[in-house]
Amino acid sequence: MVRIDAFGMPSEELIARIEAEAGVGNREIVVTTDSKDTLEDLVAYSNKSDSSIDINVVENDKGWEVRLEIGGADQVTLPHSNESSVPEDAVS
Repeated sequence: MVRIDAFGMPSEELIARIEAEAGVGNREIVVTTDSKDTLEDLVAYSNKSDSSIDINVVENDKGWEVRLEIGGADQVTLPHSNESSVPEDAVS
């Protein structure tokens, strides 16, 4: 897990840092910010990328803690089939 204090950090710089961290294998990134614009940019980033987002208010309403879970593209969900792959004569 990587923590990024984004107070005063431009959104473009923050997104570049998130992408760099994800590129080296960091899949859980926690960002703290007090900027609504940055928060909106993080939500937009989450929507366009393969990541989930969880937003919490920081103590005393001084900003937000944003948890991004990056990845999942390599996880494949196989469709459900009613047909068994086990031959009928193998079942006793």
